[in-house]
Order: sequence, then structure tokens, then C-alpha cells
Amino acid sequence: MEIRQLLVRDQALENQSLSRLLEPLTALSPQLVIAFGCTTQLSRPGLTEILTTAFPGTAIVGCSTAGEILGPQVESDSLALTAIHFERTSVRLVHAELTSMEQSSACGEALGDQLIGTNLRAVLVLGQGLAINGSTLVQGIASRTGSQIPI
Repeated sequence: MEIRQLLVRDQALENQSLSRLLEPLTALSPQLVIAFGCTTQLSRPGLTEILTTAFPGTAIVGCSTAGEILGPQVESDSLALTAIHFERTSVRLVHAELTSMEQSSACGEALGDQLIGTNLRAVLVLGQGLAINGSTLVQGIASRTGSQIPI
């Protein structure tokens, strides 16, 4: 496994130089890119298109944060990108809509159902920050994938 990270500040996004800054990450040919950032950065027009163009066929996930951590740095109002290339691991992206906290278990079961039969080794879950019961979401996933799979 090889990991490369990049911290992007406003200037790079405003100057539209993000594509150039992404080159060390794209050279990795990652199967997974994780984007953590403040809502201002994540909602910038064109960001999704830039990332999907730079990383075709790559699972791209992310969520908003109250601060972005990159190595020993803690930043705010930025975008932290992590590109991961796995040598012998495949990545599969699944999703389910969660409209209320009471649906957390059912949502977890729906996610788990999508993962059954995929030579599953581990699950990484990113969820909304409000109106979610994380414990029951994870229990719902585990009810489908089995307790031996780390979530």
C-alpha cells in the first residue's frame, strides 16, 4: 500500500491550479481518494469535476470536517486529500440514503447487503454528522457482513 497526501488552500482552488497540484497523487494510480474539508471547500463549483477527471475510475469519498489533519498539521478552511494505492486490494464504493436517525440500523443493513459476496476484508464508513446512530448503523452492517469483518 502506498499513500500520498495533499493539503489544498483557497489560493490553489481560486487560481484553478488544483489539477496541477494533484499530479503527485494521480501518479500513484490510486484506487481510493479521500477528501476531508470544510463545507466551503467541498462545495466549491467544479471541485467534483476536477477530482473525477483527475482520478477516473477511482472511488472518491469524503466529508466535511471542523478541521483538517495532515500529518502533524491541523488546518482549517482547507481541503485535505489522501490518495491510496493498494497492491492487492480492490475497493468498492456503496451507499445508502439515511433520512432519519431511526433508520440507522436499516441503512446499515442496506449497506451490508450491497457488500455481501465481494471478498470483503474491511469496511470504511463515512456518514453524516447529525441524525445518525452510528452504533446501530454499524450493527446493521455487521448483521449482514458478519462480526469477523472490521468496520
